[in-house]
Parts: sequence; structure tokens; C-alpha cells
Amino acid sequence: MLDMFVEIGWDCYQSIQASAGMDLGKVKEKYGKKMALWGGVPVELLVRGTKEEVEAAAEKTMAQGNTHDIDLWTLRTIRYKNSHCSKEVA
Repeated sequence: MLDMFVEIGWDCYQSIQASAGMDLGKVKEKYGKKMALWGGVPVELLVRGTKEEVEAAAEKTMAQGNTHDIDLWTLRTIRYKNSHCSKEVA
């Protein structure tokens, strides 16, 4: 589907999720110069994870991306009680 999104002119894709079978490194390699990528840190961790788990996932994602074309942040998908953890890690 990402090929179709590039073809119709999308310049950003949100929803890079390893638990859905996506490999951020492969997606970045193939599409990173064609569109910005948003995601990579599992939403499950942002919702239920510890600070340490979120930090580890963010570091892994940044190591795979290591450029500014991958946005790690999420919007309304995390509960308030875990938002402090995501803000500290960011």
C-alpha cells in the first residue's frame, strides 16, 4: 500500500508499527526519501509500558531511523497517566 500512497503524493505516513508486521528499517530504506515516516515506538508501550521500556523502544527506533524523517511522537493514543512517561522520554 505504501507504493500507492507515494504514487498519489502522500508526503508522510503515520502508523509504523512492528506489532503489525512492519520493519521500520526496511520501510525507511524503501520510502524514507519519498515521504516522512511517523511512528516506530509501539503504541502498546506508550499506553502501558514503564519509562524504561519506552526509553528502550525510542532508542531502538532512533537507531533505525537516525534522521529527522521519522517522528516518534503520538497524539491521542496514550492515556493521561502515561503521558508523563512519554514526555520525559521525548
